[in-house]
Amino acid sequence: MGRRELTILLLAVTAILAGCRAYESGATPPRSPSTTTGGGAPSTSDTRSGDPFADARRRIDEARSLPIPTGNYRVRVERVWFSEADSSAIGAVVGYTDDHWDVQAGGAAPDAGFRVGVAKDGFYGMLDGHLRSSRDATREEAMLMMAPDYPASLFVGETRYVVPFRVGGRPYGLVVPEGQSVGTSLETICTPAGPGAVQVTLTPIFSQLGARGETVRVTEATTSVRVPLGRPFLLASHDRTTDSAATALLSRRSSSGTEQAVLILTVDGG
Repeated sequence: MGRRELTILLLAVTAILAGCRAYESGATPPRSPSTTTGGGAPSTSDTRSGDPFADARRRIDEARSLPIPTGNYRVRVERVWFSEADSSAIGAVVGYTDDHWDVQAGGAAPDAGFRVGVAKDGFYGMLDGHLRSSRDATREEAMLMMAPDYPASLFVGETRYVVPFRVGGRPYGLVVPEGQSVGTSLETICTPAGPGAVQVTLTPIFSQLGARGETVRVTEATTSVRVPLGRPFLLASHDRTTDSAATALLSRRSSSGTEQAVLILTVDGG
């Protein structure tokens, strides 16, 4: 190999090693000058940062700030749900055991958080219980662009997979779970109602899983409201309070809970 070929080989190896170091350090190669499309605006591909997560968040923020096309409405539905629950239980067990007898009275608390006991000369006793508190909060928002006097549907919820109920048929077989939409669906029609106002006809459809999770229960109603553009208003609310208590020999259980939910509707554009 001549000196010229050896020099070219060394330069090529040096360039490859430099590229590998840049790749390992996370550096991005230099970009070509930005291209323009149409009226000279830079293409969106030139604004990527190399971080897919940051790019996704940026695109979502940009999309939410886009202007509403003239003559159309943007309908936003927000669902806020909050719940809290408290429960307590205490139980005691006393008994006696030997080679001939085993006598016991009372009952243990379910899911006990503490437990103490004593035993002597065949007699024994145990005391247990629990004290719990929990809170949950959920916020969901859905948005839809729609034209005046045309129906549209908004869904706020999730898809649950349930096993369909079967009557008769073979005792053995493959049952594929079916996806069911569980949550709140709004059938919406927006009609202009003068300057700065809109007439909104809504058909809320509330769905939830049945007692054993195999069916979906649906509640439907229709209402029509006149609202100012751009102002959020309370569309519906739900409050639920539960209290329960049970007492048995040497044991007691009690629980209480609260659930609150609101639907907020905002219409822009027009």
